[in-house]
Amino acid sequence: MIEVLVVLAVGLIAIWGGAYSAWQAWYAFASRRWPTVPGRIILAGVEFANGFPNGFWPRVRYQYSVNGVAFESTRLRFGGGNPFSAEDASSELRPEIMAGRAPVHYDPRDPRRSCLISGPNEFTLAVPAIMFVLGFGLLFAVGYTSFHTASPAEIH
Repeated sequence: MIEVLVVLAVGLIAIWGGAYSAWQAWYAFASRRWPTVPGRIILAGVEFANGFPNGFWPRVRYQYSVNGVAFESTRLRFGGGNPFSAEDASSELRPEIMAGRAPVHYDPRDPRRSCLISGPNEFTLAVPAIMFVLGFGLLFAVGYTSFHTASPAEIH
């Protein structure tokens, strides 16, 4: 019974992760049409994350202003990048970002929502698809196994 609950929990977490990733993908595609304002880069670099597996993440902090209101953000792009290579992580940090000035794409409905790189990348649709397949596959497996291992008296 514990094994079934663990698989069920992992399946539900994967579905939640798929939904969150799909939401991020929606903003990645929407950001292509957002207006831009000049941004001042405060921090740009690659961070090493020690874990399983180890990962490399581009990190930024920038300031921008929309209609006289100042904002600060740390979002490079919506969705993720390739965390398995320091070279791929650093390639996300375009020359204008490293130079300290870059255009900031902001959501006109909520200017707090912004990014330095608009649009999708190779992970934008792959991550939610993988998470949904994993999550629903695990839920199906739990349901299938539970139904086929039940005694005839339990089914009726």
